[in-house]
Amino acid sequence: MTWLDAVAQSGVTFALSTVVYCLVAAALGLATLVCVPGIWLMILLAFANEALNGFVFARPGGWVAWIAIGVASLIAFAAEVFEFLAGAMGAKAAGASRRGMVGAMMGSVVGAVGGTAIMPVIGTLIGAIAGAALGAVIGELSSGARTLRGSVVPAAGAAGGRLVGTLAKVIFAAAAWICLVVGAIVR
Repeated sequence: MTWLDAVAQSGVTFALSTVVYCLVAAALGLATLVCVPGIWLMILLAFANEALNGFVFARPGGWVAWIAIGVASLIAFAAEVFEFLAGAMGAKAAGASRRGMVGAMMGSVVGAVGGTAIMPVIGTLIGAIAGAALGAVIGELSSGARTLRGSVVPAAGAAGGRLVGTLAKVIFAAAAWICLVVGAIVR
């Protein structure tokens, strides 16, 4: 028996990989604050953790770990939908028309992509918020019902909604993290 076999049988590698997994997954969850797809990266990490423990160290997690990955995937999908719609909900709460709401959603996506190209990571968040506001303004002006001055309130609502969506995504990330940690620990 080699020393590597002895370590694998002792459970040290399982415990160490689980602790490292939990810490890295927590950091990825917090990365959602700057529009990094942290929840999806946590799920990918959980999949890799299960593959490592199940196939390399012969300590499969069984059905609990895979159900946790499935539940976390559903949470991640809900988080994406909520974040996408948050700018439109904020614009609507501030009195935007349907065009202003659609403009906020489209502007948020375009702004996030443009912000990433200009300044990766933090530019994504700034671009998404500014894009939601600018999209709401363009949507309101295209309807002909508002002036530039009249579209400021819906634009502020869109920007605030997008910010709330990003902050709420951290709560979704925490829920996904809890599911994945339980799946990693319960064997």
